[in-house]
Amino acid sequence: MTFLKIPTIAILMLTTLFCSLATPVLAAPDDSPYVINNLVINDYNLGTKRYLEYIEDETGHIKSTSIWQRTTHTIEKEGEMFIAIDQVWRSTNENSNRQLESLNRIADFSPVYQKAVNSQNVVEAFNFDEQHITGDKSVADNVKAEFSIASQADTLNWELDIETFSLLNYSADKVFKLNFYHPGSKSAPKYYLYTVVGSEVLTTSNFGDVDCWLLKIDYALGSHATFWIDKNTRQMMKMQEVWGKNNRYKILLPL
Repeated sequence: MTFLKIPTIAILMLTTLFCSLATPVLAAPDDSPYVINNLVINDYNLGTKRYLEYIEDETGHIKSTSIWQRTTHTIEKEGEMFIAIDQVWRSTNENSNRQLESLNRIADFSPVYQKAVNSQNVVEAFNFDEQHITGDKSVADNVKAEFSIASQADTLNWELDIETFSLLNYSADKVFKLNFYHPGSKSAPKYYLYTVVGSEVLTTSNFGDVDCWLLKIDYALGSHATFWIDKNTRQMMKMQEVWGKNNRYKILLPL
């Protein structure tokens, strides 16, 4: 049984982190991609969630902290309904604040659009289709207006991994081969392996005992991430990411 502890200092600090890790281990080419399809609105965890995100070193020293607020809702555009995810990252370090707006199709959670604005008002906006990801030239001051990279029909937005995890069908030892892409990256979309490595009852101070699937991805040697996924709601309750001597956490907070 794992006990979930939230450091007091972490609640008081709000330093946003946008951390890049080593490239995760890629799936073997003969593995079958996991297909997300036939979804309806009721399959989504609608509403607002807040996560505490922080990094600590091997001594337990808190190196950075942030609060990520993520709101999932429906929106109509040109007569079609979409799933929208709005994110607000808040920090005591104003240079790290960030806001994101993402639009996805309901049936398969495929990305359609994303716009991100940082604290310096730098705008990055993208359109997605089955063949390409391109900068949106209609958005004023978009620094990625000329951006273009090849894509595939099953590409998913890696900035929406938490929401993606809530759409997977879990079972013991199951492996998900997911085609993720981080908007604006020069690296093309790639397949990554996420494996259900077990289950565990997570004891929390805010939500009681939560029976969770343990979902894991291995990065480079010595680096990995584990996600605690509520078996009932499929909501991510906790993440622990390890690289070198550092640990990075995301913990679901009560509103």
